[in-house]
Amino acid sequence: MTDAILALDMGGTNIKGGLFGQDALPLTQTRQVPVNSFGAQAEILHVLGGFVRELGKNAQVTAVAVSTPGPFRYDEGVSDMTKKYAAIRGIPLREEIRLRGDLAPDVPVTFLSDANAYLLGEWLHGAGKKCPNCAAVTLGTGLGYSVMEDGAVLVNENGRPYDILCYMPFRDGVLENLASGTGVAREYQRRTGKPTTAREMAQRQDAVALDVFAEMGEALGAALAPRMRKHHTQRLVVGGQMAYSMDLFRQPLAKALEGTDVVAAENIPDAALYGAAAHALKLDGDWRREIP
Repeated sequence: MTDAILALDMGGTNIKGGLFGQDALPLTQTRQVPVNSFGAQAEILHVLGGFVRELGKNAQVTAVAVSTPGPFRYDEGVSDMTKKYAAIRGIPLREEIRLRGDLAPDVPVTFLSDANAYLLGEWLHGAGKKCPNCAAVTLGTGLGYSVMEDGAVLVNENGRPYDILCYMPFRDGVLENLASGTGVAREYQRRTGKPTTAREMAQRQDAVALDVFAEMGEALGAALAPRMRKHHTQRLVVGGQMAYSMDLFRQPLAKALEGTDVVAAENIPDAALYGAAAHALKLDGDWRREIP
């Protein structure tokens, strides 16, 4: 059987996964399985273990790498999440994945932040093009952000992105309340009284939808501008599902970030898997730099 890294990306509604080779490129098509991240502990662990078994059944799995949101103790493999995946909070996931995935007890299982994984994946095999001072934002149901200097991703002592952009104060809440798929849909409904989704807004492109997307680009750019200057960021990679609609907010975002190249991710759905595989392989050496 072929040696392979098994990479996972734990989202709120799906767990994505795939097998990767020694160059952190996929050996097979990536797949996904639905998961109720608000479900019971047994339900979540059953889905996770079954997916690992299915992905690895025809390969010699030499390592597992998991991209996951936080809060999470990445070195320990223990989640501290209280909303999504609250039922598996405090559970030693490294052991659960080995046991339920029918893996040998000595198979390495590593964890890293989904935002860091996304940036690392795009830096190695995507729009980052190994740009030494690069950053990424992921715009999906929430807002993720990660930045690197001189080829090293900046993390805090727990391995999370050291700068958590989504909680930045904005109006009477936080930036994520506008700069996310959930946020723009909520803002559209507030203005029109009509429930919608970010995808429907991008397809419809009525005056209100266009205005909300532009406002999001302006707000995100205003939040990022001082950060881009601080870290001498040369390129900002925009990922997540909303990157498919980037034409609707790129201009106001780029205008606020003059001097920084603003580009869409090349591997929008799977960049975090690429980054997770690279993390397991340590292809880029010491890819993290801890910032107190």
